[in-house]
Amino acid sequence: MTYLTSSLGESSLLGTIAAIPLYAAIFILFIDSKNLEYMKKVALGASMFTFVLSLGLWVLFDRSTAVFQFREYWQWLDQVNINFNLGIDGISLFFCYFNYSFGPVMSFS
Repeated sequence: MTYLTSSLGESSLLGTIAAIPLYAAIFILFIDSKNLEYMKKVALGASMFTFVLSLGLWVLFDRSTAVFQFREYWQWLDQVNINFNLGIDGISLFFCYFNYSFGPVMSFS
């Protein structure tokens, strides 16, 4: 598996933001089902942390170019040319911010 980073140096930020909810969900799976308040606190903490990191995307995004930014690329299986490619452009930035801003709101309900 080969990992290539972008020239901006902050390419792992988008992958980290995408992975935090997954890690929180796996952690919540192992919490006792009777401890509902703790589950809600973990979900709220993960969504707040994700939201704060998404503010970094908003600040670091270069609006002067139309290329994908925060790009991550992994070559998984070279024999069959299967790759993982993750990045955002201008409209995706808005949708990511919109999505991550509703996480804490939904955790309160």
